[in-house]
Amino acid sequence: DAYESKYGLKFWLLPAVVPDQLISTTAKIPDLSARSLNLGALIGSLWSQQWFELLCTTIRDAGVELDWYGNTEYYWMKDTTEQLKQRGLNSCGLLPENQLAETLSTYPFVIVPTGTLDERDDRPEFSRLSLPGRIIFALATANIPVIILGSEKTSAAHFIQRFKIGVTCDYDGESLRQAIDQVTDAATQQQMRQNAAAVASKFSAKGINQWLWQSIDLGEPCDLRFEELLLRTG
Repeated sequence: DAYESKYGLKFWLLPAVVPDQLISTTAKIPDLSARSLNLGALIGSLWSQQWFELLCTTIRDAGVELDWYGNTEYYWMKDTTEQLKQRGLNSCGLLPENQLAETLSTYPFVIVPTGTLDERDDRPEFSRLSLPGRIIFALATANIPVIILGSEKTSAAHFIQRFKIGVTCDYDGESLRQAIDQVTDAATQQQMRQNAAAVASKFSAKGINQWLWQSIDLGEPCDLRFEELLLRTG
């Protein structure tokens, strides 16, 4: 809707897709007793130092530690690996996708930071319009519950609400603590993983090259698989 309003053209959606061989359509519940429920995985991009500082304050106040799977080489990043560790972030780098999928499946939850869409947010364009591809990857490969840090009005929050695969909380220690308690409840953990597994195959990259070329030739989607999956709300 935002792009159509700005450019006066018809737009369709092609979300991030996932290698078909990595997709899990059967929810596997990890042994939550084997890993501390205060240790989660951090995925997604941090588009500003403001988001980073909010994240660090929040996990400190919540008593949470995160293994960070992703790029830490931001131009504004001043913390060393050791300094990140002192702030509760264990830098794990960028893993090959097959290894990342297997690794994420062992955690009780992943955290994805996004914007607040208020006076604290210095990158509202990313907050409002960006759907992090790593959320889709986590859903399709690890079926893992997702905690979004930020506003419930972001694209990321709308996505997890649509498929009932996680919760959204504010950049606040108590709010994050409640979110973790919610998604690590055994019944909730199982339901969210089953919800993710049920739609995982719809994000498969299998045949997507033919789909894309045919759609380009037609000037519109050759089928409405993604439009039907991600229906407009308005």
